[in-house]
Amino acid sequence: MTQKKLNLLFAGQDLKFMKEIIHFFKEDSQFIVEVDEWSGHTRHDEGKSRKLLKWADIIIAEWCLGNAVWYSKHKQPHQKLFIRFHRHEMNTTYPEQLHLRNVDKIVFIAPAIKSLIESRLALPKEKSILIYNAVPVKKFNLQKQPNANYQIGMIGYSPKLKRPDRAFALLNELKKYDERYRLHIKGAHPSTYPWLWRNPSERQYYDQLFHEIKSSGHNDSLLFEQWGTDIPEWLQKIGFILSVSDIEGSHQAVAEGMASGSIPFITGWKGSEEIYPQKFIKSSLEEMAAGINDYTKNSQLYFDEQRAVKEFCENNFDLAVIYTKWRELISSN
Repeated sequence: MTQKKLNLLFAGQDLKFMKEIIHFFKEDSQFIVEVDEWSGHTRHDEGKSRKLLKWADIIIAEWCLGNAVWYSKHKQPHQKLFIRFHRHEMNTTYPEQLHLRNVDKIVFIAPAIKSLIESRLALPKEKSILIYNAVPVKKFNLQKQPNANYQIGMIGYSPKLKRPDRAFALLNELKKYDERYRLHIKGAHPSTYPWLWRNPSERQYYDQLFHEIKSSGHNDSLLFEQWGTDIPEWLQKIGFILSVSDIEGSHQAVAEGMASGSIPFITGWKGSEEIYPQKFIKSSLEEMAAGINDYTKNSQLYFDEQRAVKEFCENNFDLAVIYTKWRELISSN
């Protein structure tokens, strides 16, 4: 007897972190997949959403924003609703607006976020689960360029909580060991974000940072590079990937860097120790610089660690691993 296919609906404004998982489900013969793409936190074609809601057996709301609230209000008893929760939603009131009785599971991307929201919403443990963001490991498994061990990378530097000033200070520390170190920062210029550039404190921060970089003796060793979809290729020249933010959820750049063989160095934003190996989390820029230089000067240690971080990423974040967790979640609830 042929098993009935399940109607699986993905709903949300920005699906970039789920696009590969959606593709996997589309390729899975057990599911028929549709997407309800919203144009904002609360903006959507309600007629289309109601039509797709009526059709769906299972709903996955990407981001706990207005989309998750709307589906939690309208979901029928025979349907399952899963909501994927990132860090961004923590600064909104949408979580409190959920009709939790209609939510089967909230899926968190990081342990620290999971713990905070469980407490904030008095969320029952049976409605909470951890599944990391997925990384298409094969895409990042490219040959490193020569001298990558002298190249430090950072992906994204807006808003200021990403702390590019720390990255620049780290470069200055590394220059004390060897003049060959260079810092590559890939991302859109902060002026391309109108909401940010209109903010006086953000604007002042970047104006001061750019002035300090320009007037420093290491201006030529810091390269700002445009944002693009070529992250796997860009990482071929990067030996070490930085995460120096004040706040992060899981910081996908770290996982992607590890998939490419870039060794991560993290300043210790809250929750990083629950996701990534403790030895890559440092308490100061001086400790980070010394650690990077130790790898650079010991080629065997450097190559061994490259293999280890790739293996860690494959075991914990690879698409196949994360997809399996999603499929098990849907099948067991």
